[in-house]
Amino acid sequence: MAIPPLHQHPTAARRRCTGESHQALQTLPPADQAPEFIPAASSTVQARFESDIALRAASIGGISPHPLGIVALHPTPDRLTLRLLNEPYVISHWAQTLLPTTDPDTSPPVDAVSGVAGLRYRLGANTVHLHRPGTPARVDLTGFNPRWWQRVARSLTELHLDTAAFTRPDWTDAEHAIHDHVAGRPHDPRIGSALLRRIRATAGPGRANGTDLWTTSLGGIQWTLETTDGPLCTDILPLLSQPPTGPGWQLTAHQCRCPHGGDFSCTAYLDAGAGQTVYYTNLHWGRTEPRHQFAELNRTAFRFLP
Repeated sequence: MAIPPLHQHPTAARRRCTGESHQALQTLPPADQAPEFIPAASSTVQARFESDIALRAASIGGISPHPLGIVALHPTPDRLTLRLLNEPYVISHWAQTLLPTTDPDTSPPVDAVSGVAGLRYRLGANTVHLHRPGTPARVDLTGFNPRWWQRVARSLTELHLDTAAFTRPDWTDAEHAIHDHVAGRPHDPRIGSALLRRIRATAGPGRANGTDLWTTSLGGIQWTLETTDGPLCTDILPLLSQPPTGPGWQLTAHQCRCPHGGDFSCTAYLDAGAGQTVYYTNLHWGRTEPRHQFAELNRTAFRFLP
């Protein structure tokens, strides 16, 4: 039987946020509630891991047709599975950006770690399993050859020798310092986790995408979600607010230039509670193709390797 149009089917909103298939959502057990429901991370530890990963991976910029290079994802309360674009340049970016290395000569210690503090990995047959030692936090990466990830990891190990923190079985002192520092900030990691679990909603109708995510503390705690060629406001804002698909954030201000943004961007502010604001903007650059050729990006994906 044909699936009804996206906006009419009960799984449509979740599929728009996650890229999951209708068939997969129909097989969810009753414990996962309605097919349009997107579960939140069940613990602050899991939420912080997802949030830290999202903030780092967002630096990929506008060189992927998919937000952050994520083709689809599957959220459960205690785990998040991300299917990445099967292109070497995407996997190289994720590995280089996430795998933590330390610089013992940097002071203060909170500036001595690049990558996601405490992140470790193990390879499966078709999956890279990410975790933090001593915690139940789990994020799985799929959709590509894990040997690409291992190739980057081995090269980073050679480049950084004793400072490749991700080769250690436990946390380094510098990783503990930056993790404790970040944990002490007022930014709520549940917001970063919620945004990652809905990141596919930022994909626009074209073949170009530039989704970015960052936090600021000037004038209050703000999470900025920026797209360069995102969807219509009517398509994305309900997915960032209205339950059961949305996290329940309240839209407090909105200026819309859809569907013809021209030189003007769309902006929206959402109250995420506890003094936290999510600022969404679509810059309406009007690109129809990524700015770089995939073939060239893939050719140079491992250029730093020895």
